[in-house]
Amino acid sequence: MSCANLRWRCWRQVMNMIADWQALRQRLRPVRPASDEGPSYYDLAQAAHREFEAAQAQFREVRDPDLVDHAIFRLRAAERHYVFLLRQVREQNASSGGGSGIGSTRG
Repeated sequence: MSCANLRWRCWRQVMNMIADWQALRQRLRPVRPASDEGPSYYDLAQAAHREFEAAQAQFREVRDPDLVDHAIFRLRAAERHYVFLLRQVREQNASSGGGSGIGSTRG
């Protein structure tokens, strides 16, 4: 398989992953918890979302073939971290009796 063909398959896979992530994000919108005691999972999820967007931008802009693997790794790691924190926010909302947002969203 040629290097260009491999890069194209990688690009397509990552773009599909981004589309899946965006669909998940629409379903699992975080709701800010009532308590403001230090950094909450909500705040951490917001930061993780910014990191994911930065990783997406890096992936779109990378031109060096040696950096493609790094950009994909960073994108996947940021996605997994964000999804983990969204789950924590959902559990926190469910345990605090939050009736809207992540705790009650099922597709």
